[in-house]
Amino acid sequence: MSKPHPLDQAVSTLKQFDKTVGKPIEKIESKDVQEWIDGLINAEGDAGLSSRTVVRKLGEIKNYWRWLQSHQFVPEDQNPFAGRRVRQPASRRKNKDELRQRFRPEDVVLLLAAAEAHSDTALAAAMRIAAYSGARIEGVAQIRNVDIGIDPDTKVPFMRMVDKTTAGDRFVPVHPKISDLIVGATCFL
Repeated sequence: MSKPHPLDQAVSTLKQFDKTVGKPIEKIESKDVQEWIDGLINAEGDAGLSSRTVVRKLGEIKNYWRWLQSHQFVPEDQNPFAGRRVRQPASRRKNKDELRQRFRPEDVVLLLAAAEAHSDTALAAAMRIAAYSGARIEGVAQIRNVDIGIDPDTKVPFMRMVDKTTAGDRFVPVHPKISDLIVGATCFL
């Protein structure tokens, strides 16, 4: 099934809004818009649209409202859509721990054993490097030969980890358990 075309989505949203609010456009007030938003989110229950979807729908209607203003169908100083609040109900908000799916240590051991049993050396090496460096698997996959070196003062091998944030761009000492995977070769890449 193909994705709906943005114009079709916008028209559908406008029809839905018109049917729900049921007022002539010149009589729409801020409270009508907020009631419509709250009805879409359905703050009392679990069934309802996500705040992201509601924000998209609200944006489609705001765009139409601006078009109406530019063609002088509605007054330019009237905007019942300004300052409307779209919030996910507390019952559906997830905290960081709920969003993050962690493997149990025993599951990591099983996954590593399965990768090795299937001779998937690249996956097994990436998993070991991630486990001993604390790096995200995406960061491990981006390691290049130029990212590996030996500190001239301490003679400790290191790898440069590049991550999404500035803080994530850092140099990490190579743990002895993975030095054969890192130092002198990046054969797992």
